[in-house]
Amino acid sequence: MSRKFIATILVASIAITGISAVPARALSGEDTAKVLFGLTALFMIGKAIDDHDDRRQVYTPSTKNQTKPRPLPDRVKRHNRARILPAECLRKHNTWDGRVRMLGRKCLKREYGNLSRLPQHCRVSAQTDRGMRHGYAPRCLRENGYRLSQR
Repeated sequence: MSRKFIATILVASIAITGISAVPARALSGEDTAKVLFGLTALFMIGKAIDDHDDRRQVYTPSTKNQTKPRPLPDRVKRHNRARILPAECLRKHNTWDGRVRMLGRKCLKREYGNLSRLPQHCRVSAQTDRGMRHGYAPRCLRENGYRLSQR
């Protein structure tokens, strides 16, 4: 919430509290002066809070001495492109322990071709009702910098 709104609510609540705490009676000249003095003090406090917000400094970054970003060299682009695996090779197999997700070895060999570059510690095998299935664990590959292409 803005400080202006909070200050207004604070002033109103203090003014109402002061009025309701006093038993009903006619105000004398001295009481009227006290009320006016209190309202003036609350107004000045609210104004001081409001003025304090206006003097706050806003950070604006300097555009001096900034260099334009250079494009990546082609070798880096090729390296990043080589780490994108085909998403259609992601398979889900039912095993006795539950469902296992893996990137199929045959599909990767056909679609990706660089199986020898994949980390060997990410290789997994699973016994399914249709026999042994071999592939690579998606989480392990992701942790080693590989990612799946967009379908």
